[in-house]
Amino acid sequence: MLKAAVTEARAGRYAAGALEALGEGQQDVAAFFKGLDLYLKGQFDQAATQLNVAAGPRREFFPGAFFLGASLAALGRDRDAASTWQLGFGTQTRPPVAYRLFADARLRDGQPQSVVDVLQPVWERLPTDDGIASRLATALVLTEQFEPALPVLDGYLTRHPDDQDALLSAILAQYEVSTRRRARLSVDEASRLTRWARAYRGPQRALVDRYVDALR
Repeated sequence: MLKAAVTEARAGRYAAGALEALGEGQQDVAAFFKGLDLYLKGQFDQAATQLNVAAGPRREFFPGAFFLGASLAALGRDRDAASTWQLGFGTQTRPPVAYRLFADARLRDGQPQSVVDVLQPVWERLPTDDGIASRLATALVLTEQFEPALPVLDGYLTRHPDDQDALLSAILAQYEVSTRRRARLSVDEASRLTRWARAYRGPQRALVDRYVDALR
């Protein structure tokens, strides 16, 4: 019944697709296509109204939930956006971009622990996704969970060895872990720390030198 509606939508004619779906009595589908049309026009308030219907009360239709969250984020409602995405995640694996946007909204809202809770299992499934890794590492450092931050940062820096923010976070994390356990660095840790310190060229050079000297 929705063949005509889907044909219009695939051609980018979402408003026409909405009308076709509405004519077939498919109100949820019509709301989704209408919401997409409004979203692409930058009419985020109106888009959110339509997409709220399409997403369902438990955000069970994830494409609707995804664009509803995007509309809310565009309106500056980060907390509502993140809550919408998190509810929509459910127990299923979602596209990585959804987790990245969720993390950004939570970080802007000052809730890094929520980022850790959601992204940790995602990173374990997708350890080479740099968008997931960088956001998880940021959240772990912000919540002072330095030991679990180290493997995340180490993996990320093998692929982005010149990322100055990540280098500083990794050096800080290693310093905190080592001083808290009151133990000397292992050979591997010392080699890794030296590599990070040599690569760092940011404004916190003096602080990095102090960390490295203290650990040595």
